[in-house]
Amino acid sequence: MKFVGRVAELTLLDSHYRSAKSALLPIYGRRRVGKSRLITEFMRDKPHIYFLGKRTTSELQLEEFRQAAQLCLRNEALEHARFSTWQEALQTVTRLWQHKQKLVLVLDELQWTAEASAELPSVLQGLWDREWKGRRNIMLILCGSQLGFMEREVLGRKSPLFGRRSDQIRLGCLSYPEAAQMLAHYSETDRASMYFMVGGVPAYLERFTAGRSLHRAIVEEFCSELKFFGLEPHFLLREELRDPARYFTILTYLAEGRMRQKELAEKSKIEARVLATYLETLTELGYVSKAHPVLPGAISPHRVLYEIADPLLRFWFRFVFPNTQLCQPGQEQNVFNQCIRPNLESYFGVCFEKLCQESLAASYRKQGILWERIGSYWDARVQIDVVGLRKDNWLDLGECKWGLGASFASLAKEMERKILLYPNKADLSIGRHLFIRQKPRQKCQCFQVHSLPDLFSEE
Repeated sequence: MKFVGRVAELTLLDSHYRSAKSALLPIYGRRRVGKSRLITEFMRDKPHIYFLGKRTTSELQLEEFRQAAQLCLRNEALEHARFSTWQEALQTVTRLWQHKQKLVLVLDELQWTAEASAELPSVLQGLWDREWKGRRNIMLILCGSQLGFMEREVLGRKSPLFGRRSDQIRLGCLSYPEAAQMLAHYSETDRASMYFMVGGVPAYLERFTAGRSLHRAIVEEFCSELKFFGLEPHFLLREELRDPARYFTILTYLAEGRMRQKELAEKSKIEARVLATYLETLTELGYVSKAHPVLPGAISPHRVLYEIADPLLRFWFRFVFPNTQLCQPGQEQNVFNQCIRPNLESYFGVCFEKLCQESLAASYRKQGILWERIGSYWDARVQIDVVGLRKDNWLDLGECKWGLGASFASLAKEMERKILLYPNKADLSIGRHLFIRQKPRQKCQCFQVHSLPDLFSEE
């Protein structure tokens, strides 16, 4: 499939490749986010040795590394070589590279190689300090999908490699405009809906092939425990977490909607102190986030709600995991009709609010507007979907409508009511915004209107 996005990351990698110094760059991020594809695109026209770690013995790993090196170097010394240690293998291979042009040396899925050879980070540190750093013709890329391992064994203070990286890339998901490019064969509404379900993970977006309706794709990809998305969250969580059962419980309750830590502790029956540790871990992984009501001034640590930040986990724990017993072969259509379809549009409506907040940030960047925070506001009296707190004494308030029906007049009246209830103690100027799915048929003087088709074209 067509390579999309990653302009900033490729620019960074190219700058280090063109520099007069050797470079060491860790690249890490969640499963299937496109780390290996990014590296492949970068090294396409450059001399490189690419080694993909596997969960196997060190002997097999060393032999596969020798084969990968031979593909690049074509050296007789490697033809029948047998390496017994990573020190020997890496030192031999890099000493055979005698060109001024940089050699890109990639150790992908580093966690699996280090699982069989725990000394590997120390070996890399020694070779970097004694040989590679001073040679100027080595670009070492260390890539991994276990965030805990990469942050502990490569980036952490206790790692032998600490302080030696030239730069680092924590690869995130594609933005909505980038994800939409991968779904060009679908309607704008279906593109957004698919983004709401799986986010901007390229490998997930590739599952939505042309010729299938949105509903058919859900039935075929989600509604059976044997299907790809029926299993993926299990792999995603079990790869990073030692006690997945507790995390599954937490995420199941958070899928009901964002909530306070106290409420979550009561529902999950997990002690508050222990729950705080679990939530911190999920937040560090990017699976859960904290939401604060957007107000001028300091953020209150007491007014915080937790919510599932990852789209796939949010959708899966909302619709699939609670119905696991029903997701059996032959029952896919029934599961969709009875358990998913009735609540799908209201679910997308909540997701649309997040997309509108993303688009407001994109609009600010385009216009050169500085801002403090973007999010939403809530209290006992009012809920405002989009709030943009700007640095120029303006406050943007927005209403989001995924569904159809309400007139501009009624929406304007409702917005004015919410404006009166918002605690605008600094008397900031207020911009009124309406975010809707379809382009309006008539002009509106009450709001600045943003429809889904042009939500990011204003960027």
